[in-house]
Amino acid sequence: SGPNVGANPAFREAIDVCRALFGDTWSFTIKLIKLGHEGRIEDVRLSYGPLPTQINQFPVWRAERWQPFMMVGMSDGEGVGARNVDGTWAIAVDLDHDVDMALWTDTPFRPTVAINTSGKRQHMLWILKEPIDSDTHRLAARALAYRLGGDPCFAHEAQAVRLPGFVNQKHGTLVRASLCRYDRAYDYARLAAAFDFDLVAATLQANVPMMTKSLSIAAASEEDKNRRLE
Repeated sequence: SGPNVGANPAFREAIDVCRALFGDTWSFTIKLIKLGHEGRIEDVRLSYGPLPTQINQFPVWRAERWQPFMMVGMSDGEGVGARNVDGTWAIAVDLDHDVDMALWTDTPFRPTVAINTSGKRQHMLWILKEPIDSDTHRLAARALAYRLGGDPCFAHEAQAVRLPGFVNQKHGTLVRASLCRYDRAYDYARLAAAFDFDLVAATLQANVPMMTKSLSIAAASEEDKNRRLE
């Protein structure tokens, strides 16, 4: 039998966050990062499997000072890039600034999960009733980041959120769950309308000529390159 993680409230939060998105049977990827001297990345590993398998590693990761990041998308366990993700049941945003969670308590479209990564910074997750494909995921993640002032570098298909109950070694603080209501899931169309995804996409496309409808950057054709030289 596995270790008794249920008695530890910090691990309970990590279990709740993982279960909110993947349940007990879906396999998912956790990226593990270990920092060395001067806060530089010393090692990176992957753990792939269903929640019961992942839980057994939690005490080891904490004791060995690993920082676990749960990949949001449905992944193949072979890596942590966009090519390793095929759709998602959730959209995440990284709010790398002070967030007053009291303002989110009773809002109609509040996140399903919020994770206090350090200070008042938050990783937020909106879980969906039905999965969306990778192109839609990319558009939604970028539109949501733009709408809420999130980190644009986090807004892609391979986004991963910190798991609570482990120390953020960069800041020396314990990561905790600010909110976890895994009974709250959203219809994608209603969520997109609530946060003006189409308006955000149109605005970004107007301001960035090479941006596509899915908010990715298209490679410039030879015609485009020659036009720029005229």
